[in-house]
Amino acid sequence: LVLNKADKLGKEEREALSIQHPEALLVSAHSGEGIDILLEQLSKYLDASRPLVTLRLPSNRWDLRARLHKDSSVLDEEYDDDGLTMRVRLSREERGRLSEFVVEV
Repeated sequence: LVLNKADKLGKEEREALSIQHPEALLVSAHSGEGIDILLEQLSKYLDASRPLVTLRLPSNRWDLRARLHKDSSVLDEEYDDDGLTMRVRLSREERGRLSEFVVEV
């Protein structure tokens, strides 16, 4: 639960909200308060739903590289004479579509 407008709350209102909603994260889009924590938690959540996979793309399938950069989280790439190795966070659906290129899970 994310509650915005934290900059408008006084100490007593914050305490009441933390008792009422102990799981809530107070943020302020105006002041930026709590935004770093929100982004960190969102990143952890998204990463948990997208396992890290190593793909090996032959040089004739580098068309997939652009799509992976657009639709996935590419952690790193390594080129050699035979193709491209990428470590990528993929959804289960995308991993299924690219299963022929998966070399490590």
